Amino acid sequence: VWLVNLADVYDVLPMHKELFDLAIIDEATQCDIPSCLPIFQRAKKVVVTGDPHQLRHVSFLARARQTHLAEKHKLPFTQSERFNYREKSVLDLVNEVISNQEQVVMLDEHYRSLPGIISYSNQTFYKNALHVMTQSPISEKKNAVEIIQLEGKRDKRGINEVEADWILYRVKEIIQNEDHLSKEVCHSIGILSPFRDQVDYLAALFHKELQIKELEKHEITIGTAHSFQGEERDMMFLSFAFDETASGGTFTHLNKDDIFNVAVTRARVKQFVILSTPLDKIPANSHLKKYIGSIGLVHENKDKENLNASNLLYCEFANEVADYFKILGFNSFIGYPIAGLNIDMLLEKDGRLLGIDLIGYPGVYSHPFELERYQMLQRAGLQILPLTYLRWEKHKQECSDIITSQFE
Repeated sequence: VWLVNLADVYDVLPMHKELFDLAIIDEATQCDIPSCLPIFQRAKKVVVTGDPHQLRHVSFLARARQTHLAEKHKLPFTQSERFNYREKSVLDLVNEVISNQEQVVMLDEHYRSLPGIISYSNQTFYKNALHVMTQSPISEKKNAVEIIQLEGKRDKRGINEVEADWILYRVKEIIQNEDHLSKEVCHSIGILSPFRDQVDYLAALFHKELQIKELEKHEITIGTAHSFQGEERDMMFLSFAFDETASGGTFTHLNKDDIFNVAVTRARVKQFVILSTPLDKIPANSHLKKYIGSIGLVHENKDKENLNASNLLYCEFANEVADYFKILGFNSFIGYPIAGLNIDMLLEKDGRLLGIDLIGYPGVYSHPFELERYQMLQRAGLQILPLTYLRWEKHKQECSDIITSQFE
């Protein structure tokens, strides 16, 4: 197995046709078409992976120059559009030329972010197709996204010092609180602003105020959405920088699907959204306004899911098992959704979880899970045990011992 950057292929791999059985191009939306040709030449088969809802490569080729080259080489309009260097990534090209949908595989399991962080993008950009593998009764209790309203002003340099100072203060708090922890267990930190002037100011401020060992220990990265493509951090601070005097062009930039999607999906466990403008000054049809509004709806939607799950509580088998383990100090959740799948029963104790597949009682819990569901939940880190009604009735203590032993 060879791992190599596109820019280094010509230098480290001999130019032999079909040298490799398989080549995988990752983050393909960031890859321009010409840079991938050396990979295609050296592979028998190619897998191209990427997210069409994320950022494309940055092109420095002038549009006029591209048009001139197309005309010079007499490219038909269809080809000049297909191989548009400025606009098309290699993923776009592959999507256009594949012959059938059997060549497409949807990677729909999301492992990075807590549900509250990924919820808006899942609904808006992915049409709720993502299975959020971090979903659980424990993660649902966490306040994963916080809106921080400040009274900052964006000066003539394009800088909002109030937002920068607030972020620095909070980051210093985190560094101090985790001073006794090793790098392996302390939080990694990312700071993102959509605007280059704010990013440059933040970078200079942090390098002035923090020691290099602190920056390295917490893997502190500061940049625009383009800097964070393919990156993730435990905690993200989003500095939007603009104030109530912001022009329409500010929101046009922020409202680009790829930029906004990348910006709000880099955090694993905590995201701070820092604003210096009243919410009523943000355009109602903008991604930012809808995103802020969705944060409160995450809990509301979860309440609706729990209400729907309560419709399943009539199952006497489920109720009996839940009551039994409640006496033993367990919390139980009947019909709880994880990764887009309803778990018959979820048992929780001391922060540990176990799923129960209830089988054999007439009604919604009569059939066992399919093997695919077991495998998906295992990838989400949740162990599932099957429990048949007959075995529970005949060997209750034995079943109890097996289940409780999973928490030892």
